[in-house]
Amino acid sequence: MKKKSSNAENKLIWERDEPVVTPPPVPLSRESIVRVAIEIADKEGLSSVSFRKIGAFMGAGHMRLYTYFDTKEELLELMLDTFFAEIVANEIPSSDWKEGIRAISNNTRKAALNHPWIIDILGNRPHISPNALVYIEKRLTILYQASESKEMKSIFLASMALKAYIMGFIRDEISELRAEAEGKLNNKSFHETTESYMKFMIESGRFPMIDKVMNNGASSSLENEFIEGLECIL
Repeated sequence: MKKKSSNAENKLIWERDEPVVTPPPVPLSRESIVRVAIEIADKEGLSSVSFRKIGAFMGAGHMRLYTYFDTKEELLELMLDTFFAEIVANEIPSSDWKEGIRAISNNTRKAALNHPWIIDILGNRPHISPNALVYIEKRLTILYQASESKEMKSIFLASMALKAYIMGFIRDEISELRAEAEGKLNNKSFHETTESYMKFMIESGRFPMIDKVMNNGASSSLENEFIEGLECIL
């Protein structure tokens, strides 16, 4: 394998120029490789993404892909950056801070549901790619507009709390959807056993608040639950 120059080794993947190569029978670029990787991940999950599979999909030898990426980690970095690019590409209102928060939150959930593999890498690396920084900047800007004191520590903490709500909800929702797809939540015996257990525990009178939530406070769908939870924060 061709040894990379020291200058290239010191640059992050999104900072490096596209390599100059002789035009091959099958044209490649980082963008096209990332696009195929995301397509595979969307259909089969993140664990199915490999240079060998991407190369086969594109009709190119997988070793050629190492001309564009040193490691699979770099590929994952650009997949994550593309995820954030999809969010910030949508219009986010700036005149009304609450509408701005609603927009960026709903855009994030929508993008995550389109690319459920995102929950497998979100917490594994710092979000410092170009589009991730645009995403963070937009969130901070909206909260700055909402703040009367303009005290940056409070704004930062509010941003982190908002992030925790959005990402936590997304992680739970996608995990539940995966369990349903795998049949773990559709098992009749599982439902009957769970319902019988919960009925017994609620009727014991030990959990009055859970009883109230189950009878009066539950949302009609996960989408409504996300929206209503966000409104409580706002």
